Amino acid sequence: MHSVFKNRIKKTYYITSGFIVLGIMTGMGNANAQSTLLGSNGAWEASMEKSGSKQVCFMGSEPIKTVGKIKGRSRSYLMVAHRPQEKSLNVVSYRAGYDFKPGSEVKIVIAKKTYKLFTDDGYAFAYDSKSDRLLVNTMIKSNRLKLTGKSKNNKTVTDTYSLKGFTAAYKRISKACKV
Repeated sequence: MHSVFKNRIKKTYYITSGFIVLGIMTGMGNANAQSTLLGSNGAWEASMEKSGSKQVCFMGSEPIKTVGKIKGRSRSYLMVAHRPQEKSLNVVSYRAGYDFKPGSEVKIVIAKKTYKLFTDDGYAFAYDSKSDRLLVNTMIKSNRLKLTGKSKNNKTVTDTYSLKGFTAAYKRISKACKV
Protein backbone atom coordinates (compact mmCIF):
# COMPACT_ATOMS: atom_id res chain seq x y z
CA MET A 1 0.00 0.00 0.00
CA HIS A 2 1.23 3.50 -0.84
CA SER A 3 2.94 5.27 2.13
CA VAL A 4 0.66 8.33 1.83
CA PHE A 5 -2.33 6.04 2.38
CA LYS A 6 -0.68 4.35 5.37
CA ASN A 7 0.00 7.75 6.94
CA ARG A 8 -3.62 8.80 6.30
CA ILE A 9 -4.85 5.56 7.90
CA LYS A 10 -2.62 5.96 10.95
CA LYS A 11 -3.90 9.48 11.61
CA THR A 12 -7.52 8.47 11.19
CA TYR A 13 -7.21 5.38 13.40
CA TYR A 14 -5.86 7.69 16.06
CA ILE A 15 -9.08 9.70 16.13
CA THR A 16 -11.45 6.82 15.50
CA SER A 17 -10.04 4.44 18.08
CA GLY A 18 -12.54 5.43 20.76
CA PHE A 19 -15.28 7.05 18.71
CA ILE A 20 -18.86 6.22 19.68
CA VAL A 21 -21.81 8.16 18.27
CA LEU A 22 -25.07 8.72 20.18
CA GLY A 23 -24.09 11.03 22.96
CA ILE A 24 -20.53 9.97 23.78
CA MET A 25 -17.87 10.95 21.32
CA THR A 26 -14.26 10.34 22.19
CA GLY A 27 -11.60 9.96 19.65
CA MET A 28 -7.99 10.34 20.46
CA GLY A 29 -7.85 7.16 22.47
CA ASN A 30 -5.43 8.96 24.77
CA ALA A 31 -6.05 8.94 28.54
CA ASN A 32 -4.61 12.47 28.76
CA ALA A 33 -6.86 13.86 26.04
CA GLN A 34 -9.64 16.21 27.07
CA SER A 35 -12.79 15.65 25.04
CA THR A 36 -15.51 18.24 24.57
CA LEU A 37 -18.85 17.62 22.89
CA LEU A 38 -19.42 20.73 20.77
CA GLY A 39 -23.03 19.85 20.05
CA SER A 40 -25.50 17.81 18.06
CA ASN A 41 -27.05 18.96 14.82
CA GLY A 42 -29.62 16.74 13.15
CA ALA A 43 -27.98 13.37 12.57
CA TRP A 44 -24.47 14.67 13.36
CA GLU A 45 -22.44 15.22 16.52
CA ALA A 46 -19.36 17.42 16.73
CA SER A 47 -16.52 17.09 19.24
CA MET A 48 -13.06 18.41 19.93
CA GLU A 49 -10.18 16.78 21.75
CA LYS A 50 -6.95 18.24 23.03
CA SER A 51 -3.89 16.40 24.18
CA GLY A 52 -1.15 18.82 25.12
CA SER A 53 -0.82 21.25 22.23
CA LYS A 54 -2.43 18.89 19.71
CA GLN A 55 -6.06 19.38 18.81
CA VAL A 56 -8.47 17.40 16.68
CA CYS A 57 -12.02 18.43 15.83
CA PHE A 58 -14.32 15.82 14.38
CA MET A 59 -17.92 15.08 13.59
CA GLY A 60 -19.72 11.84 12.98
CA SER A 61 -22.99 10.11 12.28
CA GLU A 62 -24.41 6.61 12.12
CA PRO A 63 -26.41 5.30 9.15
CA ILE A 64 -30.17 5.83 9.07
CA LYS A 65 -30.67 2.78 6.86
CA THR A 66 -28.66 -0.35 6.01
CA VAL A 67 -29.27 -2.82 3.19
CA GLY A 68 -27.40 -6.11 3.40
CA LYS A 69 -26.45 -8.08 6.47
CA ILE A 70 -23.11 -9.29 7.70
CA LYS A 71 -23.03 -11.59 10.69
CA GLY A 72 -21.22 -10.02 13.64
CA ARG A 73 -21.14 -6.54 12.15
CA SER A 74 -20.33 -3.83 14.71
CA ARG A 75 -21.37 -0.18 14.60
CA SER A 76 -20.56 1.82 11.53
CA TYR A 77 -20.12 5.55 11.20
CA LEU A 78 -19.00 8.29 8.88
CA MET A 79 -16.63 11.00 10.11
CA VAL A 80 -15.01 14.25 9.06
CA ALA A 81 -11.98 15.48 11.00
CA HIS A 82 -9.64 18.46 11.21
CA ARG A 83 -6.11 18.12 12.61
CA PRO A 84 -4.84 21.70 12.18
CA GLN A 85 -1.40 21.18 13.73
CA GLU A 86 -0.74 18.60 11.01
CA LYS A 87 -2.37 20.68 8.28
CA SER A 88 -4.85 17.86 7.81
CA LEU A 89 -8.35 19.21 7.15
CA ASN A 90 -11.66 17.73 5.97
CA VAL A 91 -10.48 14.13 6.36
CA VAL A 92 -13.41 11.88 5.47
CA SER A 93 -13.39 8.38 6.93
CA TYR A 94 -15.88 5.55 7.10
CA ARG A 95 -15.85 2.74 9.65
CA ALA A 96 -17.87 -0.09 8.15
CA GLY A 97 -18.18 -2.40 11.16
CA TYR A 98 -16.85 -5.29 9.05
CA ASP A 99 -13.66 -5.99 7.11
CA PHE A 100 -13.69 -5.06 3.45
CA LYS A 101 -12.69 -7.35 0.63
CA PRO A 102 -8.95 -6.73 0.13
CA GLY A 103 -8.28 -4.29 -2.69
CA SER A 104 -11.91 -3.22 -2.92
CA GLU A 105 -13.23 0.33 -2.95
CA VAL A 106 -16.27 1.90 -1.30
CA LYS A 107 -18.61 3.75 -3.61
CA ILE A 108 -20.26 6.92 -2.30
CA VAL A 109 -23.23 8.40 -4.13
CA ILE A 110 -24.19 11.97 -3.23
CA ALA A 111 -26.52 14.10 -5.33
CA LYS A 112 -26.18 11.76 -8.34
CA LYS A 113 -22.37 12.03 -8.19
CA THR A 114 -20.19 9.01 -7.49
CA TYR A 115 -16.95 9.02 -5.51
CA LYS A 116 -14.57 6.23 -4.49
CA LEU A 117 -12.79 5.54 -1.21
CA PHE A 118 -9.92 3.13 -0.74
CA THR A 119 -10.28 0.48 1.99
CA ASP A 120 -8.05 -0.85 4.73
CA ASP A 121 -9.49 -3.65 6.88
CA GLY A 122 -12.77 -2.16 8.17
CA TYR A 123 -12.11 1.47 7.23
CA ALA A 124 -12.37 3.52 4.06
CA PHE A 125 -10.79 6.87 3.18
CA ALA A 126 -10.65 9.40 0.37
CA TYR A 127 -7.54 9.02 -1.75
CA ASP A 128 -6.21 12.54 -1.12
CA SER A 129 -6.98 15.92 0.42
CA LYS A 130 -8.49 17.24 -2.82
CA SER A 131 -11.00 14.35 -2.79
CA ASP A 132 -11.75 15.06 0.89
CA ARG A 133 -12.54 18.72 0.11
CA LEU A 134 -14.72 17.76 -2.82
CA LEU A 135 -16.65 15.21 -0.73
CA VAL A 136 -17.21 17.68 2.12
CA ASN A 137 -18.35 20.44 -0.27
CA THR A 138 -20.81 18.05 -1.92
CA MET A 139 -22.07 16.84 1.48
CA ILE A 140 -22.72 20.45 2.55
CA LYS A 141 -25.01 20.91 -0.46
CA SER A 142 -26.89 17.60 -0.14
CA ASN A 143 -29.49 15.81 1.99
CA ARG A 144 -28.21 12.23 2.10
CA LEU A 145 -25.56 9.91 0.82
CA LYS A 146 -25.12 6.20 0.25
CA LEU A 147 -21.95 4.19 0.82
CA THR A 148 -21.65 0.74 -0.71
CA GLY A 149 -18.90 -1.68 0.21
CA LYS A 150 -18.05 -5.33 -0.26
CA SER A 151 -17.06 -7.50 2.71
CA LYS A 152 -14.17 -9.96 2.76
CA ASN A 153 -16.90 -12.62 2.36
CA ASN A 154 -18.05 -10.90 -0.85
CA LYS A 155 -21.32 -9.57 0.63
CA THR A 156 -22.49 -6.13 -0.44
CA VAL A 157 -23.70 -3.63 2.16
CA THR A 158 -25.14 -0.17 1.54
CA ASP A 159 -25.42 2.36 4.36
CA THR A 160 -27.50 5.50 3.92
CA TYR A 161 -26.61 8.59 5.92
CA SER A 162 -28.70 11.67 6.53
CA LEU A 163 -26.84 14.91 5.93
CA LYS A 164 -29.35 16.85 8.03
CA GLY A 165 -27.24 18.92 10.41
CA PHE A 166 -24.01 18.23 8.50
CA THR A 167 -23.33 21.87 7.64
CA ALA A 168 -23.96 23.11 11.20
CA ALA A 169 -21.74 20.38 12.68
CA TYR A 170 -19.06 21.16 10.10
CA LYS A 171 -19.16 24.84 11.05
CA ARG A 172 -18.78 23.84 14.73
CA ILE A 173 -15.65 21.78 14.15
CA SER A 174 -14.17 24.39 11.81
CA LYS A 175 -14.74 27.16 14.35
CA ALA A 176 -13.35 25.07 17.24
CA CYS A 177 -10.18 24.24 15.28
CA LYS A 178 -9.98 27.76 13.80
CA VAL A 179 -9.92 26.57 10.19
